[in-house]
Amino acid sequence: MSFSRKLWFPLVLFIFLFTTGSFAQQEKNKKDSIYSVIYFGATDCYYCNIEKNISNISKMVTEIKENYKQLNIKTTIVSMDKDIAEGLKFIEKYTTRNWDEIAIGSFYKNELALTYLNKTKIPGVPHLVVIKHVTVDSDLSVPVSISDEVLVDLVGGTQIDGWLKENYSFKK
Repeated sequence: MSFSRKLWFPLVLFIFLFTTGSFAQQEKNKKDSIYSVIYFGATDCYYCNIEKNISNISKMVTEIKENYKQLNIKTTIVSMDKDIAEGLKFIEKYTTRNWDEIAIGSFYKNELALTYLNKTKIPGVPHLVVIKHVTVDSDLSVPVSISDEVLVDLVGGTQIDGWLKENYSFKK
């Protein structure tokens, strides 16, 4: 009897420490998703500069977050203009101030174009993609993307306008 009581405490302590550490590890590896809505345009793109498109894209930036409140959505506008000042002027046409990020420059060598646009079915502008990033927190508590999936890949005004009329569906 005495021997089993001596083992009981270390065994309970071991189980407690093991399960607590396992729970903390599970919490650290908890998966989350970030949905990136990325709009590519340029000053020399005719459709990117017509009022209907500017109005629709500006409205979409606000409405998509309202329609998908349960999702972690961020919006990015990319001006592929080589001249930074010209690109900033282009972005300022999109009257909304709700963009989470902007990127300007380098035409098809733009970092976001290299990562996403150039891999699409037709890498032209205007172009809109929605990327689902599945993330986990790193040891430093910052999100690290472990997988990406393209949910929406639209090129040209007709495709983008159709998607807007469908209330920003993420269906494939």
